[in-house]
Amino acid sequence: MVRIPILEQQQAGTPTIYASNVPLDDFTFDAEGNLYGTTHPVNTVIRIARNGTRLTIAGPEQGVIGSTAAAFTSRSFIVVISLLSVLAILDMDGIAQTIGP
Repeated sequence: MVRIPILEQQQAGTPTIYASNVPLDDFTFDAEGNLYGTTHPVNTVIRIARNGTRLTIAGPEQGVIGSTAAAFTSRSFIVVISLLSVLAILDMDGIAQTIGP
């Protein structure tokens, strides 16, 4: 994954590597610049901090098997949609509420 900053004149800055070797299917960023990504092949939701630290915040136990989409709500919850037609709503610590199938 490559990060490209937007400069003052709305021009692209110098690209840098944000993360590598991460099988992301979809991702979103929080207000602090941390990445939250779904990893369909690995069945997890991960957080990658700006400093590169990685943390698995949810897995099959929380209903994110085959997770393919991630987005934040206005209340700082991550909405994850899986291939099993399960909607998991995670808080920032990975505590899940599963809705579906």
